[in-house]
Amino acid sequence: MKKILQLFLALCIAIPMTTPAQALVNGIFLGSNQDGVNVISNDLAPDSEYYFPILVAMDGTPPIQVTTSDLDRNHLVARIGNDSNGLDTVDIIQEKGLAYLYVRTNGGGTTTRLTGTIPINYRSKDSKENVTMVPTVHVDYHEMDQDTMDDLSIGDFLTVPSDSPVITKEQLAQLSSLNNHKAVTLAGSGWRYKVSLADVEKVNMSVNYTADMALTSQYPDCELSFINFPGLPDFGVTGELTLDVTSVMSEDTKDFYLYRNAYDTLFPLKYEYDKDNMEITIKTNLLSRYVISDKPLTTPANQSADIMDDSASHTSIKKDVPPTTIEKVVNPETGMVKESSGLLLAFISVLGFLGVWLYGVITSNNEQ
Repeated sequence: MKKILQLFLALCIAIPMTTPAQALVNGIFLGSNQDGVNVISNDLAPDSEYYFPILVAMDGTPPIQVTTSDLDRNHLVARIGNDSNGLDTVDIIQEKGLAYLYVRTNGGGTTTRLTGTIPINYRSKDSKENVTMVPTVHVDYHEMDQDTMDDLSIGDFLTVPSDSPVITKEQLAQLSSLNNHKAVTLAGSGWRYKVSLADVEKVNMSVNYTADMALTSQYPDCELSFINFPGLPDFGVTGELTLDVTSVMSEDTKDFYLYRNAYDTLFPLKYEYDKDNMEITIKTNLLSRYVISDKPLTTPANQSADIMDDSASHTSIKKDVPPTTIEKVVNPETGMVKESSGLLLAFISVLGFLGVWLYGVITSNNEQ
């Protein structure tokens, strides 16, 4: 009996009964993305995706980026705060063993500044320290610089700057006056729009060429070209929108098909075709989202974006991190990661102490 108890005691003592060294979490921080954009000090562009490194300072050391192994021992949670109309999605992701905050912004059609908050919580299982940061995010298109207007002459096209596509009412009035209140031409890559600017309010002339992945998957045999005006600028009077079709041009192309992509439906549009310049022109007062195809498309569009609010397509394009597989390491609903077997360790430790006590009692009785 005594030998059995000695063996039991030896096994209990051989099991580690100490807890990992406690580490003090001093703070959590967000680094700049690959383009140098900082979520706190820089405005984020509407309808865009960002990946910000998540950094943590431990035991008074300089902040370092959170790793996948850190997430095995710690809880990391991020969510959208209340009244955050500038934010569409936030999440914790890992890329090449490092943790990033993924942010997708709202506001494709806005001409005003939007805001949002992102509460981020980091809790170490070792020290039970609970550290939170709540950065405020600003989402905004910038207004066109006045120098762009001042450099124009009578009859010049206004090439809309991609980084400052919002044109104010005063700038529109100045442009109209410069052209003797006749129709003026706004232009960008692959498009131009000739329209009268009488009494037009501030407009958002942002443009993107993001493909709708649902459509490209649905029509793999079609040559598709996309041009989107997420600001949906309305000029109140009919103008002429001209689009370049060289991107869908081929030796076998006999015709072009133009659609307005809205309300989960493709609306066929009539156009005039300039064969010499390979351009098509439509008449419209409202710039929208357009799809050009070398073959006819059926409707509805069955696209993934929420078209009912006329927001831009939510196609997931990873711009800021290398094109490698991105996997979530935190449950997006609970924000929890894999738990350690702390309860089992505690139970085994208790068994060890019971073994020591029982051995002492029996030994004392035998000596008596």
